[in-house]
Amino acid sequence: MKKSIFLLTSFVLILLFIQCDNDISNSSLPSKEKLIENYYNNGIIKDIESVLNRIDENLIILNTFRNEPTQTHLDDAINDDKQLHLEWEGLEVYRLQVFRLLYSSVQTFPVNESVKSEILTLETINKTTVEALFDDKSGLFINSFLLNTLSLDEFKSEPKYIAFLQANTLHVKDKILILQQAWKDIGPSFLEATGFGFDQSQDQIFNIYVGLIETIKLIKLDDAITNNDMNRLESPYNDLSIQLIQKNLISIQNSFNGNFGTENTYGFDDYLIDIGQQDLNNRVNDKITAAYNISKRIVSLNQVIENKDLKGRELSDSIQELLLIFKIELSSVLGTSISFTDNDGD
Repeated sequence: MKKSIFLLTSFVLILLFIQCDNDISNSSLPSKEKLIENYYNNGIIKDIESVLNRIDENLIILNTFRNEPTQTHLDDAINDDKQLHLEWEGLEVYRLQVFRLLYSSVQTFPVNESVKSEILTLETINKTTVEALFDDKSGLFINSFLLNTLSLDEFKSEPKYIAFLQANTLHVKDKILILQQAWKDIGPSFLEATGFGFDQSQDQIFNIYVGLIETIKLIKLDDAITNNDMNRLESPYNDLSIQLIQKNLISIQNSFNGNFGTENTYGFDDYLIDIGQQDLNNRVNDKITAAYNISKRIVSLNQVIENKDLKGRELSDSIQELLLIFKIELSSVLGTSISFTDNDGD
């Protein structure tokens, strides 16, 4: 009888120990919820609002240029256009496949240069007429094309050009407002999708990174290098292409590490550390930093193409190394599936 009581007591103690151990393990598991919440609240929502504020500033500058078409005001419009591009480029790390068409309506390259003559045929220029154009005849890069290829005298002699700049910017703003609302609409389900699979938020974020890295290599670099054609670059008219790539790399690294603006909270780096993958986290960040440092040695991608400078290939190779560590090592450790990405440059 005593032996039976002893065995029963021992069994109960073992069960209690196992339950206690499970409670400790479950409470110490890293939380993807924190990662996804940070990405959404401190990244997406705040960055879209920042771009909208930048567009409002751009509209003020364009209005000043329209009222007083001077070289100084044209230069101001050109410089602010660059800043707007850089700010928008930061939103590429939130480019869900479902929002692909919205993104392409904001920014598509290469541009259709026939828009310059087509503007002159428009009787009325407003958001509606811009909306009727194809994506390669509207969007932010069209503004860059016009601002950097038309002279001050051309802007003065043909007011339709400045009117188009304003209408096109308002068209872009409308598309970003739709994007903002779309993110707000899916916000609750996005924050709750914390499992594994193509429809879960971790997989979707991860695939955005992979798709963007592939786009940098294949579309933003290799296409122009292989064809020796600077017009295939992302932004040849203001020679901003290398800065846009740098913005992509910075955005990937900041997003990966959970660094959004002044916030430095939970990111993939913390998640990797929590699951014992500090070395992999270090190597991922090292690869991003290495690619960025190579890009900083390039002053102009236009000149790289024109001079067949090997630094372009060197940057492409470093991006390939970054892509491989994401696709092979990181996806395996995170249990993430790589989905098909349509890297068509828009």
